[in-house]
Amino acid sequence: MAENPNLETKETVTERISGFDDMSESALLTVQELGALGIGSPATIWRDVHSKRLAAPIKIGPNRTRWRVGDVRRFLEGGA
Repeated sequence: MAENPNLETKETVTERISGFDDMSESALLTVQELGALGIGSPATIWRDVHSKRLAAPIKIGPNRTRWRVGDVRRFLEGGA
């Protein structure tokens, strides 16, 4: 039986953020991945965006919002 090329292996949030230090500045993260990095709950993350402590995410499609790793690193280092 042939493999289905449409099925992708998805990394878990934990597996994905384990490589955070090695990710490029332009890599994109989900709100769940930001939470797993210790930034907070989705509500806290959005509160930080609205108060401009965390850079606004980019919209990559309907119901698909992502943050650039570079912006997240600056936030974690204390700057927005």
